[in-house]
Amino acid sequence: MIRYAESVIAIITSKDDSHADSVIRYLSERGRDVFRINSEDIGCRYTTNLRISARSAWTGCLNDEVGRQLDLHTLKVAWFRKPSFEFDLGRAFEPEVNRYVCSELKSLIDTIYSLPSIVWINNPYTSNSAKSKFQQLILARSLGLQVPKTLITNDPVQARAFFQECHERVLIKAIYSANITINGMNRGIPSAIVSPEKFHEFADGISVF
Repeated sequence: MIRYAESVIAIITSKDDSHADSVIRYLSERGRDVFRINSEDIGCRYTTNLRISARSAWTGCLNDEVGRQLDLHTLKVAWFRKPSFEFDLGRAFEPEVNRYVCSELKSLIDTIYSLPSIVWINNPYTSNSAKSKFQQLILARSLGLQVPKTLITNDPVQARAFFQECHERVLIKAIYSANITINGMNRGIPSAIVSPEKFHEFADGISVF
């Protein structure tokens, strides 16, 4: 078993996060140990132990499936990157049981967030509210920055009207995640300026815009 030293950096994210891959390579090339936690696998590919005894301080560790161990008590820094809570449970459950197990796994991750020894970059609780792109634009405007006209809608009529309002020149981007898995391969969906023909093709089948 490989036990990481106090200088390790933990990263909690998702399996599809290719940006985290690049950061991990960068840190590894500079001699830093990194322990990656893919949140959706927390229940089936990691084992977690948190303990409080009657006579000693709390202890905790997280082990991955290849035999590496992260000491949560001595962990100093963790990066809250982009976790996913679509948990892989490793087996099929009844829907009610599935919801309960997923709720417990989310609570386990929240417990890790709350551990007093860890400095999080960024704070998980404030990050959840700050990751909204619409909220970011509202904040930017309140600070005096210029922001583009923006519409989030699942109404094709409103989408077409906005397109005309913007003189048929708009940029389409994801509300949150620009990653999609197709046939087992993770692909990015780039933000793009679309032609009028392509826009109307999107608008005809719009569900989220």
